[in-house]
Amino acid sequence: MSAPSVQDAFTALAQRLAPGATLLRWRALEGGVSALVHALELRDAGGEARRVVVRRHPDPSRFELAAREHALLVALRRVGLPVPAPRLLDDSRELLPEPFFVMDFVAGSPEVSRDMLPAALEAMARFLAELHSRPLATLELPALPAREDPVAGALEHLPPDADAELRAALGRRAPWSSRNAAALCHGDYWPQNILWRGGAIAAVLDWEDAAIGDPLSDLAACRLELLHAYDDAAAERFSARYLAALGQTGARLDITDLTIWELFVSSAALAHMDSWGLERARLERMRATTTRFMARAGRRLLARERAP
Repeated sequence: MSAPSVQDAFTALAQRLAPGATLLRWRALEGGVSALVHALELRDAGGEARRVVVRRHPDPSRFELAAREHALLVALRRVGLPVPAPRLLDDSRELLPEPFFVMDFVAGSPEVSRDMLPAALEAMARFLAELHSRPLATLELPALPAREDPVAGALEHLPPDADAELRAALGRRAPWSSRNAAALCHGDYWPQNILWRGGAIAAVLDWEDAAIGDPLSDLAACRLELLHAYDDAAAERFSARYLAALGQTGARLDITDLTIWELFVSSAALAHMDSWGLERARLERMRATTTRFMARAGRRLLARERAP
């Protein structure tokens, strides 16, 4: 028996979500690198329209992510964080060849104009501070991986021509141990993974890389992404607002190792950037920006090494 077509699968899925529902249309959503994401529009038996999103990973080595993301959204919704409402998990592979989960479609836009950027950075900072300050024991989280070791990761991903003194400085920090309490980290927190509506965060998306670890990992990654999307001023403003918001929660954060996390996220990005399917001009711009970010982090780390 052949596998159902995507059209047939989504038609059957509509019936599972709301008996008597009709699938009106469906479309692929752009933006993801590793996940297949589709928006479905249904009409239930009472004539009411409804939109949902189906998310799945085509790589068999990542099949477990559907169940993990679904469980994580359940946990985050339970404590009132702005994430899409999860509706269904199917790991049978009867309708689609991969496990998938369904969540409500959230209306909004990932685009942030320059005039709304200051307020958006404030809202982003407050959300991340709230996420990182939540005691892990209160979140009822699914099993999540530990965040990577940034020293080992940076040493692995630094380009072959990286400064020998920088490699030695990193090597002296192995094995690495975080100075901060472990927190829930989003793993890919940047403007395009946030939906905005009416100047406020409507939902934070794409939790597939969530992990338990040092909050500095999210801060470093977001700083780099803000540099790509805007400029140094945006990255610094976000950092300042995040640290202020975190302080208001009473949480303590030691930023000594931020440069190490910056070296890791930038060197890893450079190592994998060619596989992201970017248009060449954009790829070259991002490569240049990431190289500058990495070099600056390296200079800061070496300056600290040389200080008396």
